[in-house]
Amino acid sequence: MKRVLFLLLYLVSAQSLYAQFFDNNFIYSSGEIYGGNYLGGEIALNWVYKEKHAFKFGWVANAKTPENRPEDYKIGLIDALMLGTTKPYDLMETYQVGYGRIVPINPLGTIRANLSIGLAYSKLKKPTNWEKVQDNFLAQNYTWEYERENHMSIVVSPKIEFPFSRYFGFTVGPILVMNKQETFVGIGAGTIMGLLRREKKQS
Repeated sequence: MKRVLFLLLYLVSAQSLYAQFFDNNFIYSSGEIYGGNYLGGEIALNWVYKEKHAFKFGWVANAKTPENRPEDYKIGLIDALMLGTTKPYDLMETYQVGYGRIVPINPLGTIRANLSIGLAYSKLKKPTNWEKVQDNFLAQNYTWEYERENHMSIVVSPKIEFPFSRYFGFTVGPILVMNKQETFVGIGAGTIMGLLRREKKQS
């Protein structure tokens, strides 16, 4: 009998702790597409604590046409069939850790601001040493090499989040990734999925 009572007490306590944890902690993923001086996207894991503090662990990947690309650069048939994926690009890949504040915009909790800023590590790749080759119908008319650099960055990414349901919503907002070599300024939109908010916003 004592074992049964102990088991029941344990289950009730565990259920209470479980409910309390998910009342104070919301964990969800986000995926966004950005446009700006680069084109790219972001994938992130988000943790909101007590509906006030927001933590983000994310990856941002961006690409743009190189500013130093020769004016007479041309792609070949193979490159066209590959939908431009073989073309040279300026690439910036950023791994970020951010902190933000949650600011509710409506009393239902279905619209809120997530004001995030963080530190990041950015990997840059830029094509250089362009060399013209004989025109070839199948291939590009230049070869190049990639120059690589790594820098610490600052990421500012305030968002407006729309968790219409407890498990799915949308997000929109600007982003700034800045280091001593490059600056990415853009605006993006995407989705958020996971445990986003309480079932019913408490007043």
